[in-house]
Amino acid sequence: MRDLCAAAVGSSAGRLIGKNARLLISVHIPKTGGVTFRTAVLAPAFGDRLLLDYDDHPLANEASARNARAKAFVPDDELLSRYDCIHGHFLAAKYAGTPGCEFAVWLRDPVQRYISRYHYGQREGGMAGMTFTEFCQIERYHNTYASYLWRFDLDRFDFVGITEQYARSLDIFRRRFGISSNVEAAYNVNRQKDVTQEYDVPPATRRLIERNNEQDHAQQWTADRDIGQQRG
Repeated sequence: MRDLCAAAVGSSAGRLIGKNARLLISVHIPKTGGVTFRTAVLAPAFGDRLLLDYDDHPLANEASARNARAKAFVPDDELLSRYDCIHGHFLAAKYAGTPGCEFAVWLRDPVQRYISRYHYGQREGGMAGMTFTEFCQIERYHNTYASYLWRFDLDRFDFVGITEQYARSLDIFRRRFGISSNVEAAYNVNRQKDVTQEYDVPPATRRLIERNNEQDHAQQWTADRDIGQQRG
């Protein structure tokens, strides 16, 4: 993974928008703060040159289908000329073959992200009344990082933000890409919980989550609290 502190050395003159701009691909993995990032940073910075790509619904499809769809995608010239940033729920591999792109993603401790996804389902995702044990049995919610980053190594990203270090990561992102928007370090989270605060996870529950998400943990995609570092 590219060192985030080193990535902070970027243009401070403002992001180049329009002709000759490099296309920024922002992969929004669910429950990592992507809605806030879109609203507070990307929308003010890119305006109508921001494309929201949320039609793929990756986790609603079988792995073979979503992977094949991403692999087959070829953006047309109109899309490439009209937009400077694409943000949404899609596999990073979807735009891997598009020339001249920069890639960004946010990661959150997989255990914390998994619990947050359960609470989201309870509030808004049609899972009211479902127990956590029942949620853990739904295989399409297992190994979400592995699903979104299929055939796309983490070190290919130009920016990897850490949700638990949102404010610091956001500052690095803005300097790395020359975005001077005056934004606040706000969060899209459980109404009763700040994203920088961790859920209290009993050991047995943590073991269950880690067992269901072995690929995410095996690839060492668990973000360390120090920006730009990973647990080795």
